[in-house]
Amino acid sequence: MHSKGALWRARRALPPGSGGSQHLQPGEEPTRTNLVVKTLTGACSIPLLPLVPVTTFSLRWLLAIPPLRMVYALVMSMVSIPLLGSLVLLSRTWDRAPVLRLPLALVGVPIALISYVFVVLTTTHSRGEKILKLAICEAFPFSHRIAEWDWSPAPSFGTAGDR
Repeated sequence: MHSKGALWRARRALPPGSGGSQHLQPGEEPTRTNLVVKTLTGACSIPLLPLVPVTTFSLRWLLAIPPLRMVYALVMSMVSIPLLGSLVLLSRTWDRAPVLRLPLALVGVPIALISYVFVVLTTTHSRGEKILKLAICEAFPFSHRIAEWDWSPAPSFGTAGDR
């Protein structure tokens, strides 16, 4: 389901230890919250696994019809932008307001789980886009670090054979 290279790059975006929070030492709250998110998304992926080929195939078939493609794009934007945007906003608040971490965890973990299920069951234009969205969901409360990461490919300067 995941590309090892993309997830490796996503995890490299996080600083070592507790995930990059300046206020906590390794082994404190962020690690526990992230562990809860990863455990829940891992547990959800087992029952979702048989549904992924069915939803992907049926959505790809329906998206061959141009009017449905536009409706699908509109609905996906209306659902995914608020879900993933709220994860990024909550994770940014997590870093900046240490006092609010418990309420942010109580709100953010369910949103991360809902976002994960939504991303898994929908189809996207590219595999990289889906991997990025899944990494944002799995990295809560550090989603903003992955969202801010430069995901553009490295510039190509050609090879010796091109000269």
